[in-house]
Amino acid sequence: MPYEIKKEGSCYKVINKKTGKVHAKCSTKEKAEAQVFLLRGVEHGWKPTGKKANESKESNERAGLEDFDETSLEMPKKKKKKIKESNLNKILSILKDIE
Repeated sequence: MPYEIKKEGSCYKVINKKTGKVHAKCSTKEKAEAQVFLLRGVEHGWKPTGKKANESKESNERAGLEDFDETSLEMPKKKKKKIKESNLNKILSILKDIE
């Protein structure tokens, strides 16, 4: 475990004990712990993807993002609602009355 968290004032530093390199200068305790966790993972071959650990197709479905394309990072286009012909006729008659 070559990483160390040091408190300096109200900040926390993340330091590599072997090299002395500082990886985080002034962060919260929670963020410093997360930084150490990340550094240990990378050290053991993990490659960050930028996604949260609990991101999955199911969570996208719960959020209403079934059509979300993760490869292009684009939100799906909203589907246009069709207006029933009877409703359209009502709208047209109201507009005629206004004129």
